[in-house]
Amino acid sequence: MSLRAVSLARWRQRTVRERRVLSLGACVLAALLAYGGLWVPWQATRARLAADNARLTADLAWLQGLAPRVQALRAAQGEDAPAAGALPVRLDASLRAAGFGARLRRLEPAPDGGVRVWLDEVPFDGLVGWLGRVTAQGITVERFGVTPGASPGRVNARLTVRD
Repeated sequence: MSLRAVSLARWRQRTVRERRVLSLGACVLAALLAYGGLWVPWQATRARLAADNARLTADLAWLQGLAPRVQALRAAQGEDAPAAGALPVRLDASLRAAGFGARLRRLEPAPDGGVRVWLDEVPFDGLVGWLGRVTAQGITVERFGVTPGASPGRVNARLTVRD
């Protein structure tokens, strides 16, 4: 006999009162499982999201309060200032414009004030062209190292640059 058949036979052997008690117990168990497994986690997530929303709203208000200062600093910087933005931001934009965005593995500030750049599987000729463009913008390459890539003409480059 199958498990279902055995269970159905045992159910039919129970009195009407026992069936009602077991049905009620099953309903209570289902309600407890729904409460503990669905309602409580949902409420906890909802409370966490509400707290995150409040924190982010406060952050937004703070940043909006800084906007006039940023605009004043930009105006004070003048039109003849070098390309706007920090060096890592400018490097990232330049690398993406050169088509190396997908090959950029890492870009991080160096302890000595420079920026470290890791590029994987970039065309060597394109890399040299990009280096020529960034040095023309006044960026100095302090360290430069390449290793052969997996395919011909491609290299893995590690460099440190600074303004």
